[in-house]
Amino acid sequence: MAAFTKAGVTSDVAAKRIAKAVTDARPRTRYTIGATATFLIRASRILPDRMLDRMTTSDLRKHYPPENRDRTTATW
Repeated sequence: MAAFTKAGVTSDVAAKRIAKAVTDARPRTRYTIGATATFLIRASRILPDRMLDRMTTSDLRKHYPPENRDRTTATW
């Protein structure tokens, strides 16, 4: 979790991006911020949305609290 936090962005940066997404007249499908933004942008140009979503969620699984993994594995 510490490595993931170091690669992330501050809460102010994330809040500004969320505010932009909420207030845009024509919001985009995805708003990327942080260390993996460049990779996700490039991958989204060649991969279908579902595959990109799968890659994103598989990366998040390792950061999910272990005590909750057993309850949620059936939905993943």
